[in-house]
Amino acid sequence: MLKWKLNLIYCPYKSSDIVPVELLIGLEDTLDSKQTYHVAAVTFANGGDNIGIYIPLFASSNAASRSITLATFFVLITVWCYAAKSIISHPAIAKFLTQYSDAIVPFVLIALGIYILYESETYQLLPFVKS
Repeated sequence: MLKWKLNLIYCPYKSSDIVPVELLIGLEDTLDSKQTYHVAAVTFANGGDNIGIYIPLFASSNAASRSITLATFFVLITVWCYAAKSIISHPAIAKFLTQYSDAIVPFVLIALGIYILYESETYQLLPFVKS
């Protein structure tokens, strides 16, 4: 039953009553892929900082506050996914990212890390930085 529901989400056809066999096979291949488990492991490993933030946040909040936080989270996840899908659907952007993403991503992540360190003033905790 779970497999059926997952395939209905990704079904590119107009009729949701028919799920092509190719999609069922594709899902099984995806779940059997080592790459799927590698991505899941990295995602799980990177979630430790989220646990450290969200447990105290949710433990110290009431039901109304938690509801607002979760609703905001789900709305913004939807917005981000739609924005990403819209951007990558543009042929010129898709071609550019396909060709150059391996070279661009490290610089984007390093720049993002430097920006976060600068904005949070965490760099001042380094022993060689004098304030």
